[in-house]
Amino acid sequence: MADTGVKFTFNKNMEHSKTILREYIAYLCSSLRKSLDRVLIHQDGKATVRDALKHNIHNANQFKDQVLETRRIHHL
Repeated sequence: MADTGVKFTFNKNMEHSKTILREYIAYLCSSLRKSLDRVLIHQDGKATVRDALKHNIHNANQFKDQVLETRRIHHL
């Protein structure tokens, strides 16, 4: 975690609520210089924060579309 001086509370197993994590990410993106251009290292290589967020948004939109299609097909 970036040392920004703001405290976010996690339990001892580093499990945390999605809301707190979203708030932390939003805080970092708004307070750190060039936060969206920073590089993340993950199992498939590297990506900028901007590209990772775009990828996650795209996946979330696809999931939402699948749920809506399933509801439509099954009249739910």
